[in-house]
Amino acid sequence: MSKNINGEDQFDGVEEIETNATDEVEEVKRCGRTKLINVWNIPRGHRIVVNCNELNQPIGEEAGVLAKFLGMVARNGSLCSLSFKDWRLLIGKKDRNNKQINKEAILNQVKKRFLYPARMETWVLQTIGERWRQHKSNLKSIFYPHKNQDANNSNAPDGVLADQWVAFVNNWMTPKAQDLSETNRINCTRRKAVHTFGTKSFARNREDLRENDPEMKYPHRAVLYIHTHTSNISKNRNAHVGELKALLSQQPDLADTSNGKVAWEGDALNKILGAEKPGHVHGLGLVPNPKQVFDALTSRSMKNLNVTTWDETSSEDVVALRLELEKLQNHVQKQDDTILDLQHALEQQKGQHGCVDAPLSPPKDVHNTMKRKRIYCQLRSEDSSMLDELNNTMGDENEDDEYEELQAQYKCSKIQDKILT
Repeated sequence: MSKNINGEDQFDGVEEIETNATDEVEEVKRCGRTKLINVWNIPRGHRIVVNCNELNQPIGEEAGVLAKFLGMVARNGSLCSLSFKDWRLLIGKKDRNNKQINKEAILNQVKKRFLYPARMETWVLQTIGERWRQHKSNLKSIFYPHKNQDANNSNAPDGVLADQWVAFVNNWMTPKAQDLSETNRINCTRRKAVHTFGTKSFARNREDLRENDPEMKYPHRAVLYIHTHTSNISKNRNAHVGELKALLSQQPDLADTSNGKVAWEGDALNKILGAEKPGHVHGLGLVPNPKQVFDALTSRSMKNLNVTTWDETSSEDVVALRLELEKLQNHVQKQDDTILDLQHALEQQKGQHGCVDAPLSPPKDVHNTMKRKRIYCQLRSEDSSMLDELNNTMGDENEDDEYEELQAQYKCSKIQDKILT
């Protein structure tokens, strides 16, 4: 175990963090970074409960403790190695079982000491990533560009593993890294917004403003921005905050939260700071994205496409029900057409036979309880002779049937007598 540049203990393994944290007890009163000894050595089975807001950001005093703890995790080389060039490569490293070992090890240390909603995990990882990049920037202040590579490799700060420092320096010496560093330096000089409210996050300040509001409403992001960015014209710091205040005094409706929204395209802060960056929202801190805050897309690939809104209730189930309803309507329409055709045909049939009675009703029981209605028709003279002839023919047929039936019975009796004898 050794001391790093921040005066913190640097452990060789992840599991040693809990067992060796007590070595710092004697140095608690010394000036420097907070050690969070009580957090590292929290009794087994205990957790610090952290709540979050509707944007999945931690709030309350526990959020401040969690943020400090995540900074210590980011500066621990056993958990967050300096050998990686990019944070996404660090947490994305997988083992033979296709598990993200670094990501799981980092989250395991956090979950041992804090209890938070699962939807807040994105904020946890993003915060550690930001602290890790800031730690690399602080270490670079020890690096002197005029020295050669061998001299820089031997200039490792206390607490940083030698192999990680060598990999770190080798990456700095590449032309690509030098060009990127120069680009970032120029971009930093163009930055016009400086957070002036200390280590307290946007989410915690936003929650404080909500609690102080008589209606317990969240403030508009422009109001939150003014609250967390103090203007100092003499130092040319946050000069645009004065413009934002003047705009709100002239057009207060650009920060009106009566409809429940705290941000939208074209509001006061949007007019001062410009369009939102892809995946980010001005003035609300980490995690919130345009789709989550005001249902909009800022992706460059989607910018020139024709995109419309879709009601959340119009799900696949609703669409399926609409299609089924259309099928039922078509089916009913076909049945109505069929009924009309049958009625028309029946009327034609009645007209041909001259029937005066009502149309026949369908039989209830064809075999046993058939109820028939007698229909009286007016027969013409020529039809009556035909009917008499038909009745005579049917009578002769009935007599023939009776004779054949008697003859068949006689034959059967003869056969039975022969069998018995």
